[in-house]
Amino acid sequence: LTRARIANADDAYGRRLAEEFPDTVTFGVGDGRSAGDRAVDVRQSFTGSSCTAVTPDGEFPVQVGLPGRFNVLNALAAWAAARG
Repeated sequence: LTRARIANADDAYGRRLAEEFPDTVTFGVGDGRSAGDRAVDVRQSFTGSSCTAVTPDGEFPVQVGLPGRFNVLNALAAWAAARG
């Protein structure tokens, strides 16, 4: 049983949870906020999204087959959950 806490650092409530529980794994899109797993250089097209994931495990390119910032966030959340 995993008890990882994962929160969206782009969201005010997610930041509050991360402050309340210091062991929370955070994710977000690179907009200047600090997150453990974040996406930078996000690019959107009609066929999907691409970005660079910056994680404690290193940086790597990401292709998401769905367009939209929220889909990039969903992919980051899945990565954070897998690491957690």
